[in-house]
Amino acid sequence: MEHSTPRPVIAILGTGAMARYWAWVLKDRTPLIVGQAPPPYTINQGRREVLNLPYAAWHDPISTPPDVVLLLTKWRNLDVARDWILRLAPNSLVVTLMNGMGQERALSPLPEQQIVAGITTAAATRDDHDQRVVLIRSRGDTFLPHLSDHRLAFFERLASPRIQWVSPEELWMRRWQKLLFNSVINPLSALADCPNGDLPRHPLWSLAPRLLDEGQAVALAAGCQLGQNLTRKLGDLVEETRLNVSSMLQDVRQGLPTEIAAINGFLVNEGSTRGIPTPLNRALVDLIEALAP
Repeated sequence: MEHSTPRPVIAILGTGAMARYWAWVLKDRTPLIVGQAPPPYTINQGRREVLNLPYAAWHDPISTPPDVVLLLTKWRNLDVARDWILRLAPNSLVVTLMNGMGQERALSPLPEQQIVAGITTAAATRDDHDQRVVLIRSRGDTFLPHLSDHRLAFFERLASPRIQWVSPEELWMRRWQKLLFNSVINPLSALADCPNGDLPRHPLWSLAPRLLDEGQAVALAAGCQLGQNLTRKLGDLVEETRLNVSSMLQDVRQGLPTEIAAINGFLVNEGSTRGIPTPLNRALVDLIEALAP
């Protein structure tokens, strides 16, 4: 149990909206924040709270190697995050809650058993009027694989977001499902320049069923059966996160590289490898890359 073992030292890699959200969730653990934007952060979850935690820039030394690294950086910073782990936390357990797929491959040469790939349905976004403020739209659920590693025990104490421990097979299915939902919501909201909740009323939303069909075909070829009612589940997710501005739209508005390569690009590459055509996903990759090269 957690009370019989030392409290793990936690580092959060990344300083974007989701990284700041998890810094707020874990504030009682005093995690080290690593990235480009130092605290304080202002978190708005019905009331404003200023968050001031230990911070290190990517190239700063640290006094104590972390037991657990929570990887929440953007894909454009993944190389520097991987180098940070190899240099300063080579024996840490790395828990990634990043969007997209292919993290295990991207984090090589870390051993695969050192990487815990989970997913979260929490939604957080920057305030359009004050980029220092993070708005929590939904605390959602976070899914992690059943593991005996005591370093993950602190997750069990969290009241919110709810942590669900699932089998590797269920987690694999949920990762694919989230990838497909992101492959629809993120690029379409970026092209439409609107929050999630406005998408069903936009003409671009007519592409959603065909995008899901392409993604499901790739998932099935990869050995993942996603079951029925994906269209309904996608609609439910859009409604649950109706106020959220997707991370891809935030990047496009700021002229920053997006995560399209790790989402729709991943589907295109997997489809090409497995002989599954993905013309709509390929078109979205081209369109988004033209918006935010």
